Amino acid sequence: MAVAVEELLYKTPRAELEVTHEGLPRTIRGVGAWIMDSETGFVMVVEELQDKPATGRKRGEITILFETAKDINGRPEPVIETVKGALAEGFSDRDAFNNPTNLPDNLHHFDGFSYHNGLYTKIGNNDIHYGVYMMHYTGPKTGIHPYNGLEVRDPHWVHPERLRGSNVRSLTRMTAEHVLDSGIYQQNLQLARERPDLLVPVLPSSFLVADTYRARERYPDMR
Repeated sequence: MAVAVEELLYKTPRAELEVTHEGLPRTIRGVGAWIMDSETGFVMVVEELQDKPATGRKRGEITILFETAKDINGRPEPVIETVKGALAEGFSDRDAFNNPTNLPDNLHHFDGFSYHNGLYTKIGNNDIHYGVYMMHYTGPKTGIHPYNGLEVRDPHWVHPERLRGSNVRSLTRMTAEHVLDSGIYQQNLQLARERPDLLVPVLPSSFLVADTYRARERYPDMR
Protein backbone atom coordinates (compact mmCIF):
# COMPACT_ATOMS: atom_id res chain seq x y z
CA MET A 1 0.00 0.00 0.00
CA ALA A 2 1.32 3.45 -0.81
CA VAL A 3 2.55 5.43 2.18
CA ALA A 4 0.73 8.50 0.87
CA VAL A 5 -2.58 6.69 1.28
CA GLU A 6 -1.75 5.58 4.84
CA GLU A 7 -0.88 9.12 5.82
CA LEU A 8 -4.36 10.40 4.89
CA LEU A 9 -5.77 9.10 8.16
CA TYR A 10 -6.18 10.96 11.42
CA LYS A 11 -5.29 14.59 10.67
CA THR A 12 -6.85 15.98 13.86
CA PRO A 13 -4.32 17.60 16.26
CA ARG A 14 -3.02 15.35 19.04
CA ALA A 15 -4.83 17.42 21.70
CA GLU A 16 -8.15 16.07 20.46
CA LEU A 17 -7.01 12.51 21.01
CA GLU A 18 -6.61 12.76 24.78
CA VAL A 19 -8.34 10.03 26.78
CA THR A 20 -11.24 11.51 28.76
CA HIS A 21 -13.17 10.38 31.82
CA GLU A 22 -15.98 7.87 31.36
CA GLY A 23 -19.21 9.53 30.23
CA LEU A 24 -17.53 12.68 28.96
CA PRO A 25 -17.07 13.51 25.26
CA ARG A 26 -14.28 11.67 23.51
CA THR A 27 -13.00 11.23 19.98
CA ILE A 28 -13.13 7.76 18.40
CA ARG A 29 -11.25 7.04 15.19
CA GLY A 30 -11.57 4.08 12.89
CA VAL A 31 -12.12 2.55 9.48
CA GLY A 32 -15.07 0.91 7.76
CA ALA A 33 -14.25 -1.99 5.42
CA TRP A 34 -16.46 -1.76 2.31
CA ILE A 35 -15.95 -5.22 0.79
CA MET A 36 -17.71 -5.85 -2.51
CA ASP A 37 -18.18 -8.61 -5.05
CA SER A 38 -17.14 -7.15 -8.40
CA GLU A 39 -19.48 -9.43 -10.36
CA THR A 40 -22.71 -8.60 -8.51
CA GLY A 41 -21.76 -5.31 -6.87
CA PHE A 42 -23.11 -6.69 -3.57
CA VAL A 43 -21.47 -5.68 -0.28
CA MET A 44 -20.46 -7.87 2.66
CA VAL A 45 -22.35 -7.24 5.90
CA VAL A 46 -22.67 -8.90 9.29
CA GLU A 47 -25.42 -8.79 11.92
CA GLU A 48 -24.62 -7.29 15.30
CA LEU A 49 -24.98 -9.59 18.32
CA GLN A 50 -24.21 -6.97 20.98
CA ASP A 51 -25.13 -3.41 21.90
CA LYS A 52 -22.24 -0.92 22.10
CA PRO A 53 -23.72 2.54 22.68
CA ALA A 54 -20.38 4.38 22.34
CA THR A 55 -20.19 3.52 18.64
CA GLY A 56 -23.89 3.08 17.90
CA ARG A 57 -23.90 -0.71 17.65
CA LYS A 58 -27.31 -2.32 18.26
CA ARG A 59 -28.09 -6.00 18.42
CA GLY A 60 -29.90 -7.23 15.30
CA GLU A 61 -28.76 -4.46 12.95
CA ILE A 62 -26.64 -5.19 9.88
CA THR A 63 -23.37 -3.40 9.25
CA ILE A 64 -20.22 -3.40 7.17
CA LEU A 65 -17.05 -4.26 9.10
CA PHE A 66 -15.77 -1.45 11.32
CA GLU A 67 -12.71 -1.26 13.53
CA THR A 68 -11.35 1.36 15.92
CA ALA A 69 -7.73 2.37 15.39
CA LYS A 70 -5.20 1.23 17.98
CA ASP A 71 -2.93 3.52 19.97
CA ILE A 72 0.68 2.56 19.19
CA ASN A 73 2.91 4.43 21.62
CA GLY A 74 0.73 7.52 21.52
CA ARG A 75 0.10 7.56 17.80
CA PRO A 76 -2.61 5.96 15.66
CA GLU A 77 -1.62 2.87 13.73
CA PRO A 78 -1.48 3.06 9.91
CA VAL A 79 -4.82 2.73 8.15
CA ILE A 80 -4.00 -0.67 6.68
CA GLU A 81 -3.43 -2.10 10.18
CA THR A 82 -6.91 -0.95 11.24
CA VAL A 83 -8.32 -2.55 8.08
CA LYS A 84 -6.63 -5.82 9.01
CA GLY A 85 -8.27 -5.63 12.42
CA ALA A 86 -11.69 -5.09 10.87
CA LEU A 87 -11.36 -8.31 8.88
CA ALA A 88 -11.68 -10.39 12.08
CA GLU A 89 -15.37 -9.44 12.20
CA GLY A 90 -15.96 -11.04 8.81
CA PHE A 91 -13.32 -13.71 8.23
CA SER A 92 -11.37 -16.50 9.87
CA ASP A 93 -8.30 -18.22 8.48
CA ARG A 94 -10.46 -21.24 7.60
CA ASP A 95 -14.05 -21.34 6.41
CA ALA A 96 -16.92 -23.44 7.76
CA PHE A 97 -15.77 -26.37 5.60
CA ASN A 98 -12.23 -26.16 7.04
CA ASN A 99 -10.81 -24.82 3.79
CA PRO A 100 -8.16 -22.07 3.95
CA THR A 101 -9.71 -18.65 3.43
CA ASN A 102 -6.59 -17.37 1.61
CA LEU A 103 -7.45 -13.72 2.11
CA PRO A 104 -4.16 -12.49 0.62
CA ASP A 105 -5.21 -14.14 -2.67
CA ASN A 106 -8.88 -13.14 -2.51
CA LEU A 107 -8.92 -9.54 -1.27
CA HIS A 108 -7.78 -6.78 -3.66
CA HIS A 109 -7.92 -3.02 -4.04
CA PHE A 110 -6.79 -0.19 -6.29
CA ASP A 111 -3.63 1.27 -4.80
CA GLY A 112 -4.25 4.97 -4.21
CA PHE A 113 -7.99 4.75 -4.93
CA SER A 114 -9.26 2.70 -2.00
CA TYR A 115 -9.25 4.84 1.12
CA HIS A 116 -11.61 7.78 1.55
CA ASN A 117 -11.09 9.81 4.70
CA GLY A 118 -12.85 12.69 6.42
CA LEU A 119 -16.20 11.12 7.42
CA TYR A 120 -17.67 12.31 10.70
CA THR A 121 -20.67 11.78 12.91
CA LYS A 122 -21.60 12.23 16.54
CA ILE A 123 -23.02 9.35 18.57
CA GLY A 124 -24.10 10.36 22.04
CA ASN A 125 -21.21 12.32 23.55
CA ASN A 126 -18.67 10.81 21.19
CA ASP A 127 -17.20 12.34 18.04
CA ILE A 128 -16.64 9.60 15.45
CA HIS A 129 -13.99 10.34 12.81
CA TYR A 130 -13.50 7.57 10.29
CA GLY A 131 -12.73 6.62 6.73
CA VAL A 132 -13.97 3.90 4.40
CA TYR A 133 -11.64 1.43 2.70
CA MET A 134 -12.99 -0.11 -0.50
CA MET A 135 -11.95 -3.68 -1.40
CA HIS A 136 -12.94 -6.45 -3.81
CA TYR A 137 -13.38 -10.04 -2.64
CA THR A 138 -12.99 -12.87 -5.15
CA GLY A 139 -13.13 -15.93 -2.90
CA PRO A 140 -16.03 -18.28 -2.07
CA LYS A 141 -19.14 -16.47 -0.81
CA THR A 142 -20.42 -19.36 1.31
CA GLY A 143 -18.89 -20.80 4.46
CA ILE A 144 -17.34 -17.50 5.55
CA HIS A 145 -17.48 -16.92 9.27
CA PRO A 146 -15.92 -14.31 11.59
CA TYR A 147 -12.96 -14.95 13.86
CA ASN A 148 -14.66 -12.66 16.36
CA GLY A 149 -17.91 -14.60 16.30
CA LEU A 150 -19.13 -13.46 19.72
CA GLU A 151 -19.93 -9.99 18.37
CA VAL A 152 -21.43 -10.67 14.93
CA ARG A 153 -23.15 -13.40 12.92
CA ASP A 154 -21.69 -14.94 9.78
CA PRO A 155 -21.40 -12.51 6.86
CA HIS A 156 -23.85 -12.30 3.99
CA TRP A 157 -24.09 -10.12 0.90
CA VAL A 158 -26.60 -7.37 0.14
CA HIS A 159 -27.22 -4.82 -2.58
CA PRO A 160 -25.63 -1.53 -1.40
CA GLU A 161 -28.98 0.29 -1.65
CA ARG A 162 -30.21 -2.03 1.12
CA LEU A 163 -27.84 -0.17 3.44
CA ARG A 164 -29.95 2.96 3.17
CA GLY A 165 -32.88 1.07 4.69
CA SER A 166 -34.12 0.06 8.11
CA ASN A 167 -32.41 -2.21 10.65
CA VAL A 168 -29.00 -0.92 9.51
CA ARG A 169 -26.35 0.40 11.89
CA SER A 170 -26.40 4.20 11.70
CA LEU A 171 -22.67 4.40 10.91
CA THR A 172 -23.13 1.95 8.04
CA ARG A 173 -26.13 3.85 6.69
CA MET A 174 -24.14 7.10 6.67
CA THR A 175 -21.20 5.39 4.99
CA ALA A 176 -23.46 3.90 2.30
CA GLU A 177 -25.03 7.26 1.60
CA HIS A 178 -21.58 8.79 1.21
CA VAL A 179 -20.10 6.17 -1.14
CA LEU A 180 -23.28 5.88 -3.21
CA ASP A 181 -24.17 9.57 -3.49
CA SER A 182 -20.59 10.66 -4.15
CA GLY A 183 -20.19 8.14 -6.99
CA ILE A 184 -17.04 6.51 -5.58
CA TYR A 185 -18.74 3.12 -5.26
CA GLN A 186 -19.86 3.14 -8.90
CA GLN A 187 -16.45 4.37 -10.07
CA ASN A 188 -14.60 1.72 -8.09
CA LEU A 189 -16.92 -1.06 -9.26
CA GLN A 190 -16.72 0.01 -12.91
CA LEU A 191 -12.93 0.15 -12.74
CA ALA A 192 -12.81 -3.36 -11.25
CA ARG A 193 -14.92 -4.70 -14.10
CA GLU A 194 -13.08 -2.88 -16.87
CA ARG A 195 -9.51 -3.02 -15.54
CA PRO A 196 -9.18 -5.97 -13.15
CA ASP A 197 -5.50 -6.06 -14.08
CA LEU A 198 -5.02 -2.94 -11.93
CA LEU A 199 -6.24 -4.64 -8.77
CA VAL A 200 -3.47 -5.53 -6.30
CA PRO A 201 -3.54 -7.57 -3.07
CA VAL A 202 -4.56 -5.71 0.07
CA LEU A 203 -2.66 -8.05 2.38
CA PRO A 204 0.84 -9.55 2.54
CA SER A 205 1.08 -13.25 1.70
CA SER A 206 1.89 -14.05 5.35
CA PHE A 207 -1.32 -12.47 6.72
CA LEU A 208 -3.39 -14.51 9.19
CA VAL A 209 -6.54 -13.21 10.86
CA ALA A 210 -5.82 -14.92 14.19
CA ASP A 211 -2.25 -13.60 14.48
CA THR A 212 -3.34 -10.07 13.61
CA TYR A 213 -6.22 -10.15 16.07
CA ARG A 214 -4.02 -11.32 18.94
CA ALA A 215 -1.27 -8.81 18.14
CA ARG A 216 -3.70 -5.87 18.09
CA GLU A 217 -5.29 -6.89 21.40
CA ARG A 218 -2.08 -5.83 23.15
CA TYR A 219 -2.78 -2.18 22.38
CA PRO A 220 -5.53 0.18 23.58
CA ASP A 221 -7.96 1.82 21.22
CA MET A 222 -7.00 5.27 19.95
CA ARG A 223 -9.00 7.94 21.78
